[in-house]
Amino acid sequence: MVTTAGKATPPRVAYVPVIVGSSYRLGIAEKDVAGYSPISLESDLGGDYESYEHARATADECNKRLGLTPEEAFKIVASSMGASMRARES
Repeated sequence: MVTTAGKATPPRVAYVPVIVGSSYRLGIAEKDVAGYSPISLESDLGGDYESYEHARATADECNKRLGLTPEEAFKIVASSMGASMRARES
């Protein structure tokens, strides 16, 4: 949870594993915003992972540090995917 003005508010972002070409990396999905932002390759979390499962486990751990359950992270990512689909329809 994020604390703003003394109130706990749920994060609006979640880490997500992504496939870029033949590489596995991390990105950040924002609730109700189409797409994701790639993690900088210069970041500690940036770069290629040896498998999708390793990238997913790292994303899960990062989300846990944000106070997100796997279900909450999934909902954020799904809302981002839904925003992408809505954007294509318009």
